[in-house]
Amino acid sequence: MNKKSINLLIIAEPEPYYLTRLKKISTWVSAILVSIFLITYIVSLIYIQANNKDYQQMKKQYEELEKDIQKTKSTESIYLTTIGILDTIKKIKASDNLIIINTLPLIYNNRNEGTNIIISSIDNQGPVSFSVKSESIETLENFIEELNQLENNGNFTNIQAAGIIRETDGSYNLSVNLNANKPRNEKS
Repeated sequence: MNKKSINLLIIAEPEPYYLTRLKKISTWVSAILVSIFLITYIVSLIYIQANNKDYQQMKKQYEELEKDIQKTKSTESIYLTTIGILDTIKKIKASDNLIIINTLPLIYNNRNEGTNIIISSIDNQGPVSFSVKSESIETLENFIEELNQLENNGNFTNIQAAGIIRETDGSYNLSVNLNANKPRNEKS
């Protein structure tokens, strides 16, 4: 028998130069890319930490400002209320007040001794309403008579009394609604 030998090893062909060069370069490129990634990762962690510190500082400032705002809310509401009241006063001063100015003295000077005006409201358009408290029915009747005289003089029209109520202390209350006429020197 003849011995035959079979060579199972394949003879390696020499690699082309560009392929060997590419293998060497790819190793360096991958090492450089991994280094760039690690550097970028570390820088981003440092940046996030710095931003987190800034965020925490801003959050503290925000909470302090919120506390300051809460402290000044009551003062703000006082200022807003005052502004509203001043606007109302400004509107009243700018409106036609002659009816109010001429009617108040007539009503308050009309009181006899023993009668007190408890509540009154007068509109600059003419409607007037008020409540009178009297010690006796006679003084209340005198007050009504004087109102009738003022109506006859042309100061008031459409006088309406809501009824006389006797209180537990013996006094009498009367609610009156009337229209105040515009003063004669005022032009409509």
